Amino acid sequence: TGEAVDAAVLQCFRHPEGAELAGAVIWVIGRNDCFMHPHVAGRLFLDADAEGGRKAYDVYIMNYSADGATRSRGLVPNPLFNSHCRSGNFDDYVSQIEQALKVIAETRDYDTLMGYAHSTGGPVLLNYLIERGDNDFDGFVFNSPFLDWGHVGGDIVEVALESVGFLEKVHLLGMDNTPAGVSSTPEQIADTPVTYLGTEVVPSAWSSKIWSHYEFPWGSRPLYDVPVTVGFAKGVTDVHRKIEECRKKKRAITSRPFLVITSRGDDVLKASETTSRADWIGPGRCEVELHHNGHDVFLSQDVRDTELAIKTVEAWMKCYGFH
Repeated sequence: TGEAVDAAVLQCFRHPEGAELAGAVIWVIGRNDCFMHPHVAGRLFLDADAEGGRKAYDVYIMNYSADGATRSRGLVPNPLFNSHCRSGNFDDYVSQIEQALKVIAETRDYDTLMGYAHSTGGPVLLNYLIERGDNDFDGFVFNSPFLDWGHVGGDIVEVALESVGFLEKVHLLGMDNTPAGVSSTPEQIADTPVTYLGTEVVPSAWSSKIWSHYEFPWGSRPLYDVPVTVGFAKGVTDVHRKIEECRKKKRAITSRPFLVITSRGDDVLKASETTSRADWIGPGRCEVELHHNGHDVFLSQDVRDTELAIKTVEAWMKCYGFH
């Protein structure tokens, strides 16, 4: 639309001119997420290993509208609409990925291009593949991709969230409503509420726990509760339906090799649903279910679980010729 709130931000971690590279990776972040994974990107992509014969990758971080680094650049005026999709249509992100791929292609003639996506980044990237195909890519890594509503509010709330498109059409909800509700400041600190960008926000225990283990910039990843907006719920649910339609038509979303890595300890999504729906993406799948890792398998409380996740992806990349 040309409005600032609809802009995307592409972050780049590139090697010097002349460096011998394996390729590049486009890293699609999740909802209320940001790039806070130097411990992962370094091991899997950025650092070369001459002895092991491993070449490095340039890394491009896709911060789509109203998510990640867009807020730190002043593009999200209302903190409660972090990750909000104003149109309720994830097709808005297709052109953003197209522009990112154009930048990548113009930067260097990479031999290999990988796609990486976490959580909501999964449907964002998969929707691009459904609409534009996978010709630009050689393989994918999906970290707990958001393929079903999982633990978000239980079965009743899941039905409500999956119905927001209909409720919006009959004008019972608008794109800027928040069906899951906005958190209220606890009574104990009601006299001293936290205000951010002119709006009252409530610190998130879940986000604070992650921050205590893996420090992240507050301007890019919320440290406060963010409600699920109608625009987001409709957008992601529509992509879920597209994925299911592909399954019914026996149409592979991608023929490239891909890894889906998730965890039984995921407290946002259900691992069983994630792995079963991974079968719908394409025939070149490899599914790994860990046990103790968090929703982002690379941001687990126990460093040993994070290490296991990194080594698992590293082994898959090596087996499929990406390392």
